[in-house]
Amino acid sequence: MAAGKSGDGGLGLMIRRRYGTPPELSSIKLLVELCQDLGASMDAAMQSLRDKKDMTMEEAQKKVEIYWKEPTDIPEKKNSPNG
Repeated sequence: MAAGKSGDGGLGLMIRRRYGTPPELSSIKLLVELCQDLGASMDAAMQSLRDKKDMTMEEAQKKVEIYWKEPTDIPEKKNSPNG
């Protein structure tokens, strides 16, 4: 009997649709993080994804929501003389 992947096709497809393939995933994450590091808004990051990756607004919004770091996730710089 030949080995097949019939049992895991649905899950794999769902994961690829949600997160993308590994190279695509890396470039999307990098683009979102770069936009945020440069001080762009979430809307600007979504527009950049739409332009560069040919995504719908809904797809871009989902990706930005996944990779956008909340302010608590970003290490704070200590600017005070007492800190």
